[in-house]
Amino acid sequence: MENSRICDKPQPVIVTRANVDALLDGGCLQAAMTGGRWWTIRRNGATRKWKRDARRIAIPHKMGMYGYGTITENDFDASGHLMTSFYRVNPDMVDHAHDVARRAAREAIARAGLTV
Repeated sequence: MENSRICDKPQPVIVTRANVDALLDGGCLQAAMTGGRWWTIRRNGATRKWKRDARRIAIPHKMGMYGYGTITENDFDASGHLMTSFYRVNPDMVDHAHDVARRAAREAIARAGLTV
């Protein structure tokens, strides 16, 4: 009986370079603010990628009325996951974030011409 409760808990959504665009477009990401508050961030322009250096990335975002920032390649750790000390998935939208991440993975597989 204990095992069924453990399985019912929602699994955390891991934000990677592959699904950060989809999660940001879905309104699922939050940024840490001063005082321990978390604000929902929204896209504020196109994702920029560099031809000479494929590792470089810049995703502009906004929060609130005047807040803005950019998610860059420096915001990801060595394994390619977004640093959780600055950004997180909105706890109220975990199920939606899972759906968005799965859809992004399926689209990436389809673009690569692979079959599931």
